[in-house]
Amino acid sequence: LYLDESIEALLGDLDGSETKSKIKPDDLDLIPLHPNGRQYLESRGIGSDTYSRFELFQTSLGYDFEKLAWKHYNSDAVELRAISEEDNIQKMTVGSPKSYSLFKLTDNPTEIVIAEGLISAMSYSQLFGKFDCWYVILNSTSVIPLFLSSYNDVFNKHNINRVILALDHDKSGLIATDRIKKFLSENEIRYTDHTPLANGLDWNDILVRGEKPMTIQQTHRYLEYIDIENAHSMSLASGKASVISDFPGTGKTTVLI
Repeated sequence: LYLDESIEALLGDLDGSETKSKIKPDDLDLIPLHPNGRQYLESRGIGSDTYSRFELFQTSLGYDFEKLAWKHYNSDAVELRAISEEDNIQKMTVGSPKSYSLFKLTDNPTEIVIAEGLISAMSYSQLFGKFDCWYVILNSTSVIPLFLSSYNDVFNKHNINRVILALDHDKSGLIATDRIKKFLSENEIRYTDHTPLANGLDWNDILVRGEKPMTIQQTHRYLEYIDIENAHSMSLASGKASVISDFPGTGKTTVLI
């Protein structure tokens, strides 16, 4: 590994934590995607018609450390992702506070797609041809409390009529989906569960494998919004509480009165 002195001083020992403490958002020279950045995305199955719709940048911290970059919402933080498997740091956040990212793909969108990572989100958009919406990239499931607490302030003025949950099908993704569902149910916000059907996969896995995109909700293992709406209507008509399982297998329920 050969780095010039200025870059070496900036990066420190490359152990992750020290790198994050030394690099600041102002140190990043965010530039448009270079050919190698586009090549990386295409190696993940994502076509130019898809990734060109997202506001992506590239930054170089040295010859072996070029990364994709995108900004966090309402924060100075920038999310970085390596474009080489040989990079010592595959993912990192520069700056604070850590937040989610927003991408508006069309004028006046009325739907939101929520995904954990940007690569998975772009894969979902390509698989489903979904380009007429907002994309919320959590960057980390740890920001879910921040996202939920800011949801009304950010989106109420945009006349959103549906939220699509497209998180990963793994333990953290399912728990995060469950948490967001409960918030949406409590706030009477229509949602659709588009968790990948296959256990352990995200939407980029499905795209790269060339598999047919199937969601959990398509198998009716999860309640559709109309089920929740009907249960709510029945509760109002009968004056009794309807207790429905909003996430089978977790032992958790949503109570609609």
